[in-house]
Amino acid sequence: MSRFHGNRKFDDYLTDLSKRADNQKDYAEKKAYFEYTKRFFDELRSGAYSPAFSASDKGMRLDITTASVQTEQNKSHVKLGIALWGAQRELRDESTSANGITAVIKKRMVTSASFNVTWKLYDDKGKLIGEMTAQGDPAMKVDYPEKYVPEFPPQMLLGYYAMDLIPADVAKIEMLCNVASRAATGGEAVANFAWKIDAPAEWKLRPGEKWEGAEESVRPAEEIDPAAAAKASVSSRK
Repeated sequence: MSRFHGNRKFDDYLTDLSKRADNQKDYAEKKAYFEYTKRFFDELRSGAYSPAFSASDKGMRLDITTASVQTEQNKSHVKLGIALWGAQRELRDESTSANGITAVIKKRMVTSASFNVTWKLYDDKGKLIGEMTAQGDPAMKVDYPEKYVPEFPPQMLLGYYAMDLIPADVAKIEMLCNVASRAATGGEAVANFAWKIDAPAEWKLRPGEKWEGAEESVRPAEEIDPAAAAKASVSSRK
């Protein structure tokens, strides 16, 4: 890097931002996105990158980079950091028209990735006792990391989801993540990623502590209880 007089701090974006930011709030927000991306880049570059979970499907790879309990605004949650590799993206012109003349203002990279995250919660007998979902973009979504660090590996998307703590009687978790990515030519790939894990003790509420935000819903008995599903399967074969 030094041979070609490159910036070994990889902070050219931050230097430029300090010159062009409209105000302090704008500067602080964009700096936060830069620092989020830069921390990830430093992990990759140093060889320290070690995702908690990883899976591949339909030409995409999803890493759960972190899965730990964190507290923000006096509320604890499980922070799921994500890194998606291989989603479709395209460089679009942002333009304006006046008096019949169209002028290209700038180019913007647009990454196509629609997320749906679901946690299925089971007790120690395999009975479904709850479900949590998160739809839409992750927080701190960075779908063009090269904007902040040009040397960043291409075609990646970063972000995180904050999932509520789970009831104390949860024994197993099935984490499901569906990602739909559409190519500029119109084709769409829907990737399905799944992990089944023992519920970590630190992800749980204390015994008797209320699971806030929970809503009741009606499900078929076969979906809730594996014993009922097995019974129904035997009956259907008779």
